Amino acid sequence: MRSTLAPALALVLGACVGTDDTGNPDDFDFPGGNFQFSNVAVADDCLDGAMAALFLPEGPGSRQDWAVTTELPPWGALPAAYVMDMQAPFQDMDIEVFAGSAEGTLVIDGALQEGVHFDEATYPDCTVNMDIAADVVIDGDDSVHGVAFFQVSGYAGDSCPPFATDPCQITLNFVGARVQ
Repeated sequence: MRSTLAPALALVLGACVGTDDTGNPDDFDFPGGNFQFSNVAVADDCLDGAMAALFLPEGPGSRQDWAVTTELPPWGALPAAYVMDMQAPFQDMDIEVFAGSAEGTLVIDGALQEGVHFDEATYPDCTVNMDIAADVVIDGDDSVHGVAFFQVSGYAGDSCPPFATDPCQITLNFVGARVQ
């Protein structure tokens, strides 16, 4: 389940514009490219904040670069489907990228991670499934920011901690800068 923040974000970010025959706004351009994403904030409804340490090991107010860079498609190539490189403990995953309802926004959907080891050092046999979606705001050709929504479910293993609910949600705020 996606957060109710996403539709509100889209309404605040832009007004309706005309669309071309692909459904993309016809007066917007973004060249796409390779971006370094960095986590900047985490909200954890799964373990009362404990999962935040996995995404921001140095704590609130810090910034954590992703171990791999992320490719974003050019605006004219939307909608696009491709494999997104991910860092451990995640596996590379198939995603779909669409133009958002507000000009200059991308929606990433269709991403699924199954059997992800949750904090393997502390909980050696605990795995979870994650349904992942994201809203990305294009700030310019060289920078973006966004929110990713992880719906966590299917906890398996004897060492799993007491998750709040099944499913539960983690919301991750990130920024991205073009890699030259």
